[in-house]
Amino acid sequence: MIKVKPLFSTLLKNDVYNPNGSLWLPKNSKVYHTSIFKTKRFEKFLLITPNPVHLIISGVDFLISEIQKEITLINQNNKIYVFSKLLDGIKNFTAQELMEIDKEAEVIRKLDEDRLYKYLFLSMNCIISMISAIEAFVNQEIPVNFFLYKKKNKKVLKKEDIEKELTLKEKIEILAKILNKKEYHKFNFWFDFLEIKKIRDNLIHLKTKGSISVDRYNGIFSKIFDLDFLKYRNSIVSMINYFKEKYIE
Repeated sequence: MIKVKPLFSTLLKNDVYNPNGSLWLPKNSKVYHTSIFKTKRFEKFLLITPNPVHLIISGVDFLISEIQKEITLINQNNKIYVFSKLLDGIKNFTAQELMEIDKEAEVIRKLDEDRLYKYLFLSMNCIISMISAIEAFVNQEIPVNFFLYKKKNKKVLKKEDIEKELTLKEKIEILAKILNKKEYHKFNFWFDFLEIKKIRDNLIHLKTKGSISVDRYNGIFSKIFDLDFLKYRNSIVSMINYFKEKYIE
């Protein structure tokens, strides 16, 4: 069950009655914004308009659960030995004896490639979604009437300009000033955010800096195979809740 908060909710100021005079909704009832969606695939239907930030976090939770399933399945495979040299074959050696003779031999696991690719696919989407959740939240919380004056080029940036033209870090800094939450960079969640953002940036905007792409991507993928996704997910949620208390529960 996906738990998604609505984009807008409020409490009724007065009682609401049916056309026949009977009470429909009493005062202080919680009501949500519901939209009529017109689509070709599902035709016309009603849906409580979801908050995109909660929707993305729910997606992250789903991806993490799928990643954990893949880890369990991948770990069912066995290890194999890869030796650096061939012996004369006169004696039948045990694997342990061969490992002692051949010091350069390695233990390498023969894993299911399809599951490894699925793990990477789920992981990459999870990483991208976590950063998207932060960006969606920051874009939402910058007030509609807010503007930024750039002294250097004497340019005035409205909310829509800020969303498009500034980096995510710049927008976070702006929101921190607006909400008077300027200590964000001292918390552990900030360092986790920077780490996961760096991985996201390297996946999308790989800069080889003279090294070949295969080597660069191998390094990124190795990191992804070792990531504690739940740790980073919790840090992203903590970061959002730091700026707006109990925004995600």
